Amino acid sequence: MDTSRNTHNGDSFARFGADMSSSGASSYGGTAGAQGAQVRLLEDGTLVRVSTGHVGGTQAGAYPTAAVRKRRPYSMIIAFTVVIALIGVGVAGLVVARSMRTPEAQVRRYLGLLSSGQASAASRMVDPGIPSEQRVFLTDEALGAAHNRLTVEEIVDTDEDSSSSLHQVRATMSVRGESFSQTFRVMKREPTLGIFDNWEILDPLITRIYVTGRNVEGMTVDNAQATAPLTSDDTGRWALLAFYPGTYNLEPELSSKYVTADSVTVVAKGNDGRPADSDVMDVEVKTEYTQDVREAALAAIKEKTHACVTPAGNLDRGCPVPLQSRNLAVLEVQNEPVSVESVDYEPNKFKSDLSFLIRPNSSGGVLRSVPSVAVASLRLDESASLILDADGKPTFDVSIESTSVAGC
Repeated sequence: MDTSRNTHNGDSFARFGADMSSSGASSYGGTAGAQGAQVRLLEDGTLVRVSTGHVGGTQAGAYPTAAVRKRRPYSMIIAFTVVIALIGVGVAGLVVARSMRTPEAQVRRYLGLLSSGQASAASRMVDPGIPSEQRVFLTDEALGAAHNRLTVEEIVDTDEDSSSSLHQVRATMSVRGESFSQTFRVMKREPTLGIFDNWEILDPLITRIYVTGRNVEGMTVDNAQATAPLTSDDTGRWALLAFYPGTYNLEPELSSKYVTADSVTVVAKGNDGRPADSDVMDVEVKTEYTQDVREAALAAIKEKTHACVTPAGNLDRGCPVPLQSRNLAVLEVQNEPVSVESVDYEPNKFKSDLSFLIRPNSSGGVLRSVPSVAVASLRLDESASLILDADGKPTFDVSIESTSVAGC
């Protein structure tokens, strides 16, 4: 056997395999041996060198072919597609972001905070524009105590197509099924990054309530811990309070155990319900004195009645004029006071009917009846609170006047 011929043939076959690799041929499925190694063309177009001289398996080495190089255009197409998709997502996000920064969207966001009970966030978004003492109930707790909160029905930017920096946005809403509307002024401010519009709502959605009530120290809202104190002056007791939309149950805190009052239900609906010439809604807490006060008033009247038929006591200016004499043979009570009733338009006063008998101490003196009315006025301090005695009972100033003088 010619050894040199075999070697020559092996070298030629190896070169054939190398030529196939460099020319991109991929149809060859056989093997070629060169210096103890074989070259195999795989189905994916990769040439591998297979060594048969090593124990434990073959040793492969990859050679790039034209089949691999043909994949690169597909990678470029995929990368280009991804870039286009990212650009599309960015543009869509920009459009969505801008659509959320319109006057209408700003009002919708504000009303959404109120309808969900987020009073504090709503106050940060739109300044209520009132003193702190009037904001006692503009809190999450107070709004959470409301039995009904805001329901948004429709929001319309009446200046939607306008390039003006001031837009009018009209919102239709309801509380407790009662519909109302309010127009918000929305002002354009400096944009963010030069492309994102910023809009500021100028008008808060609050209801201001002017609360008055005799002997009322303060007001609370159901289970809310906050208390709004009432101011006392020459006009009485009052407080100016603000509420976000909702139905509130106002509970009065009274100055004395001798006073009673029912709670007051307030339906806050923004400007709705206010007088045309006023920016507040009037709410009066109607109070009444307890039966203990009436009994104390009757006792004070009885005490004064008997003082007026006691010598020297009858000379007091608080007794009927016919009784104010030192020359009376008869001076006594004819009809005792038995009950009291309130004086019209003067809730701090109580009255009772009674009568006296008198006869002058002179010859020919006639016994006469003196019909009278007694009025007991509660004593109040500078803050209009009851002045109590040492036993903690109400005190009164009592005066008795005759209504007529008739012979008997």
